[in-house]
Amino acid sequence: MTRRLWIRRPPHLVMLFLAATLFPAVALAWLGWTLLDQDRRLVRQQVQEIVDAAASNVVAALERELSAIDRDLGAVRLPELQASDAAVIIRLSKDGSATSTAGAPLLFAPASPPHRAPKDSVWSDAERLEYAADDRPGAIKLYRSLAQSVDDDVRAGALVRLARVLVEEGRGDEALAAYQTMAGLSDARVAGEPAELFARGAATDLLSRLGRNDSAADAARRLTADLIRGKWQVDRTTYLTYAAALRSTMPPADSVATAAALSEAVLSFWSDRQTTTAGTATANGRRSIRVGSDDVLVVWREVGDDLLLFAATTDHLAQRWQAFWTAGAVSIELVNDDNQFIAGKRLEPGASVASRPASETHLPWTVHAAAAATPADIAARGVMRRRIVTTALVILAFLIPSTGYLVVRAVNRELSLARQQAAFVSAVSHEFRSPLTSLIHLTSLLRSDFQPSAERRRQYYDTLAGETERLRRFVDTLLDFGRIQAGAARYQLTEVDPASIVGVVIEEFRRHAACGTHPVMLSADASLPPVAMDVEAFGRALWNLLENAAKYSPDHQPIAVRVERIDRRVAVRVTDRGAGIPPSEQPHIYEQFFRGRSASESAVKGTGVGLAVVEHIVQGHHGEIQLESAVGAGSTFTVLLPTIGQGAEPAARRVS
Repeated sequence: MTRRLWIRRPPHLVMLFLAATLFPAVALAWLGWTLLDQDRRLVRQQVQEIVDAAASNVVAALERELSAIDRDLGAVRLPELQASDAAVIIRLSKDGSATSTAGAPLLFAPASPPHRAPKDSVWSDAERLEYAADDRPGAIKLYRSLAQSVDDDVRAGALVRLARVLVEEGRGDEALAAYQTMAGLSDARVAGEPAELFARGAATDLLSRLGRNDSAADAARRLTADLIRGKWQVDRTTYLTYAAALRSTMPPADSVATAAALSEAVLSFWSDRQTTTAGTATANGRRSIRVGSDDVLVVWREVGDDLLLFAATTDHLAQRWQAFWTAGAVSIELVNDDNQFIAGKRLEPGASVASRPASETHLPWTVHAAAAATPADIAARGVMRRRIVTTALVILAFLIPSTGYLVVRAVNRELSLARQQAAFVSAVSHEFRSPLTSLIHLTSLLRSDFQPSAERRRQYYDTLAGETERLRRFVDTLLDFGRIQAGAARYQLTEVDPASIVGVVIEEFRRHAACGTHPVMLSADASLPPVAMDVEAFGRALWNLLENAAKYSPDHQPIAVRVERIDRRVAVRVTDRGAGIPPSEQPHIYEQFFRGRSASESAVKGTGVGLAVVEHIVQGHHGEIQLESAVGAGSTFTVLLPTIGQGAEPAARRVS
């Protein structure tokens, strides 16, 4: 039944139709909605009370756990902390040197232990023989004499230099013996490094240079094992230097990830404490430190001039406090200040959540509690109300006649088309108004007595040119759309190189304001066959795809354009990293005036005719357009054009 025939019906029939269908439906729908809303509110309130209580209980339990760790540190009852491979208890000196007392080893300390190196004058005579007099035998004799010193640091320094001269003399075995003697000086340091570490590293390198590969590999493996178990107190730079030199024997990164995270956390804690204003550093406390993709809990307490630290990774906390993460039907999640997951159970979106921020609880983390599911006893209380609502909805379904459905459907189609047309007119008006306003304003300025600087005048002219170009492109799109609607679109196909045409359009787009902050990257196969193309029309189509990619992508996200050959066709792909297009909207994106939900919600400007024009232009080139998109993962539009001789020949083609 058309709208005109319906309007011609007697008024009392219209009222009868409304009384028999609309009024009962509205009444029953209102009743059902009221009951459901009351039930939802009641359930939410009861669940929220349970979640609030669970969050408070977990906060109290975590506070007891952290207080126990702090208390045990203060009483120096270290064994009672039961540190594991994912936690460490250390004594940190004010100079940055650290000693691990339990748990996982530290790969490196914030700083090496303080050390006073021998004076340079100790080596002056021997080095003068070695370098100035070129008397290596004499230098060897003096270095051997110094290697008998009672000062271990002097002995270590003499052995290093002795080994160096012996290597230059080609006496490799004697040099290895010197390094072996030096490795026994466990308390000495050379160039700030432990003498044993320096000697073993140098000996490993010398074995490799002497061609003794098996011995060198065995020495490297033993040195690596001692390095990663924290045998020596070294700083981060020293550790990384040796780890790089021993990379062939170093275990995979994930096998030392825990020790590395603990070491980095201790270093970060010490560095922050060093920069803290004197007198404001707290004697005891707790904090969570982010290290890469992991978080480390640090609890500290001053003991004399030193600090006792307990550091534990997320894995350790998750295992130690496993019982906290689920309390009945409630799940618990810990997050840091940046809302990154620490431990517990990840909460499902949409659940009733109770949060206890760190600023209120004084814990190192924020605690979130959420009900994984509505408790059965609470859910059962709404069964009767839902039955009533269901019965009312069934009655409503029978009361509404099928003819009413058809009428609503027809009216809805008319209203939808009217809304689309109104939105189109509004969008067109806005697209014209913005540049026209700028043009009028700048024209008035230039015609007035105002005398801008040369640079400002050039900016005005650039703005005028940009807004004029914007208007021109928009008018071209409307003209294309009008010709398509009238069935008068005509394309002049000529033989061109597709890669060069795409490159020209992209270069022009990069300079245009529509590109915004998006980098546009072009890649093309080395040799592409020619295609038949209306350069101007195809440029508008590609421009529309690029402009859509820029409009629906977050700032600074790249837009990738790929030109390649697929079988007997040339493909032009435009890929963005925007919000993506839901599967339900993908069949409609080429319809005139259609705009997706994301465009409406994010207030992205547009008229809804761009993709319709693109599809028509591609079809006019005997081509095909394809879409690959996923919500949250971006979209890829692929234009497939036949090569010359495969259905596309240079000619004028009119497409209706």
